[in-house]
Amino acid sequence: RLNYDIGEVRLGMLAALPEFRDAILSLHYGYQRITDGIDNNALYEAHVIRLGLQKTFLIDRVNSVNIGLLSSFAAGTSPDLLQRHEHALQLGYNLKFSPRTNLSLSYRLSYFDYFNFQGREDLYQNLGASLNFVPCRNFEVSLGYYFAVNSSSNAFFDYQTQLGGFSLAAKIRF
Repeated sequence: RLNYDIGEVRLGMLAALPEFRDAILSLHYGYQRITDGIDNNALYEAHVIRLGLQKTFLIDRVNSVNIGLLSSFAAGTSPDLLQRHEHALQLGYNLKFSPRTNLSLSYRLSYFDYFNFQGREDLYQNLGASLNFVPCRNFEVSLGYYFAVNSSSNAFFDYQTQLGGFSLAAKIRF
């Protein structure tokens, strides 16, 4: 059985685009580190630049759907063999139970180009649900469950996985 610890930090900006019916443009820098969970030696480290565009469509005061396009470009990865670019389509549904509590359902389809790995290409799908609570403007608590399937041009990297747990997020707004 494999046991990994994953840490990720992102720093970015969001901009509303009124000329595109308030679609949101995002630009983020991200750092990800995966360790083996035993002695915390890094198995994978990556610096990435992410560019995205998302649009939310309000159905009524409690229901909304969203669609997004995202590209992630590797700016430095260790080991180099795992350096990759990602292009993704995201779909989501949100249901507000109260001003501070909502349910989010999501689907993501991603194409990964491992350009240093003998032409390896992966198609990754993720389906998820999360219950989110926002006690104040800059803090969020979530409980989620996600199921993912990866189909690779190299069958060794085909897999299915499940992930459940909670997260805490702090946000700084300008």
